[in-house]
Amino acid sequence: MSNNISNTVIPLPPKTCNYTDLKDYLSFARKVNEKIVHVVYLLTDWFKYDLDHFAYEVNKIREPESECSKVWTQLENASNHRKQLINNCIIETEKHLNNQNNNPITNTVLKRQLEQRLNMLRLEEDVENVMTDAAQKIFHKVCKDDSYSI
Repeated sequence: MSNNISNTVIPLPPKTCNYTDLKDYLSFARKVNEKIVHVVYLLTDWFKYDLDHFAYEVNKIREPESECSKVWTQLENASNHRKQLINNCIIETEKHLNNQNNNPITNTVLKRQLEQRLNMLRLEEDVENVMTDAAQKIFHKVCKDDSYSI
């Protein structure tokens, strides 16, 4: 009996909205997403590769419809989780920023930091949308089904 021991460290989602921790987590989580999309993309872009390699990859998929559905569900869940983390941090940062705006003794440095964090979080939200659109286009191409949308 063989044991498969993975040496991969999987980071947990951050418990706070510390931007550095969130960015580190998102970077790791997006790499997993990119690997899945890349494998699907290789199947569609077969002309760049050896025909035998393409046939080998296609033959590994026994039931394309269920495989597409399974992989899409995995991507969708991961994407929704990342979007929710980002959205929660945007809401929290907006609350802190509103408290600073309503405070007569406003710390301008803190206010600027909060505004900057909010801008960075919105950029992360845009990155998620771009990744989702890219994954969706690839799945439409490979799976020939319009039901793949997040």
